[in-house]
Amino acid sequence: MTINKEAKIGVVIILIVTAFIMGMNFLKGKNVFTGSEIYFVKYKSIDGLLVSSPVTLNGLKVGQVEDVELDYKSFLLTVEISVQDDVQLPKGSKAVIYNLDLMGSKGIKLVSVDSDDLHAGGDILIGGVEEDLTTQLKNEFFPLKGQIASTIEALGQTFSSINGEDGNRLKVLIADLNKTLNSLNSLLVQSKPKVAGVLTNVESFTGNLAQQNENINEILLNLKSLSDSLNSSDIKSAISNVDKSFAELSTVLKDIKGGKGTLGQLSQNDSLYINLNQTIINLDKLIVDLKENPGRYVKVSVF
Repeated sequence: MTINKEAKIGVVIILIVTAFIMGMNFLKGKNVFTGSEIYFVKYKSIDGLLVSSPVTLNGLKVGQVEDVELDYKSFLLTVEISVQDDVQLPKGSKAVIYNLDLMGSKGIKLVSVDSDDLHAGGDILIGGVEEDLTTQLKNEFFPLKGQIASTIEALGQTFSSINGEDGNRLKVLIADLNKTLNSLNSLLVQSKPKVAGVLTNVESFTGNLAQQNENINEILLNLKSLSDSLNSSDIKSAISNVDKSFAELSTVLKDIKGGKGTLGQLSQNDSLYINLNQTIINLDKLIVDLKENPGRYVKVSVF
């Protein structure tokens, strides 16, 4: 069986068209060798989402946006997406529009949930829109708007007051501060040799201390030996005896002061002191007279 020229041309044309369609789908990001399921999502706004924008699951591209249609009655946008048929979406999964980059490119990320019931092709998924960076910053800084305005106004008033009396005070304060800093600098310059001398003396002292380290160690050992000797001796008993002796002496002195005993009478009774003193004087006179006139007291008889 022979194939005529027209049939060959038709086959070639079909192959060319098929290759063209597959190439276009490939350029659009479609995987021409795997099947896909179609799902629909409704949004109030798609914020710049385009046909062929990627559809991802956990950061991995699993499909793309196929078409976007506007319902002119409800003004809702229906987005048609294709997802690889090996991706199973549990019921309750969301299709959230999010920012792909800082330039504002959009995509759809599938947020799966834990459910045993699965979506079938053609089902409508729950839609959602993630806030972009600009919106987030706006929401965070909007409450601070009043505070920022108040701060700017206060700064304006402060700078305005600088031109008046407060400004003159500020200038005087800055001038005084400058004088103080200059004086401090001069003091540091003048004190530099003294500080250097002090540091030299400290260094010399530490050097001598290092040289006398052996002697210091020997002194410390002697002190330790003395301490050990004191600890081993019966110093506590000696101290106890001394304390007892001082206590007895204190008792004796207290008795003397109170007039007890002979010493107490002598210290407290003047008449006893005077009589004793007079007796001693008379005894002294008697001894003197005995030396000068022994005949009055001693008689010598000769047989």
